[in-house]
Amino acid sequence: MLTMDELEPRPEPPEEPSLFSGNYEEKLNAWNFRRLLAGQYDVVVTNPPYMAVSNTHITDEMWTSAALKIDRGIGKAADTGMGEATRQEAVPKRAPFQPHKGKRRKPGTGCISRINDHLWEGRFSPVWPDGVKRPRNIYAHDRETCEQRLAELIAQTKAEIAAEKARRAGERHPA
Repeated sequence: MLTMDELEPRPEPPEEPSLFSGNYEEKLNAWNFRRLLAGQYDVVVTNPPYMAVSNTHITDEMWTSAALKIDRGIGKAADTGMGEATRQEAVPKRAPFQPHKGKRRKPGTGCISRINDHLWEGRFSPVWPDGVKRPRNIYAHDRETCEQRLAELIAQTKAEIAAEKARRAGERHPA
């Protein structure tokens, strides 16, 4: 631990400014930072890159082992006597994995929204051959019925779009 009494003296400015005067600025900044920290904190701990959150391969046992090593090294603490069984008990149990249904639907499947307690809306907004997006809506009293009606609406709309494309292709290339 570094206290104010143990802080080295302030660096002296160079007698003449030179090409290497920037080194003095760095030394002064570092000294000011150490002085500030020594006056306010007993211990300063940083997060080295190997402890980043992105290292998801680190297991709970590895975290526990690292914490014990830090306690013994930095805190000068003796071995706590935690046996392997006690270490395993100290590791919190994780809840079993439960998948959940995502909020986004796949493209081309429309969307379903709950309007109120008793009404659901299914919406499908395809782009027609003329380039215009024409939304179509259906309503139902429960989600399952809304899903079924929306699937029927999508199939019907896609058939209409295919017929419109065929009609437009026939207009362009008369036989």
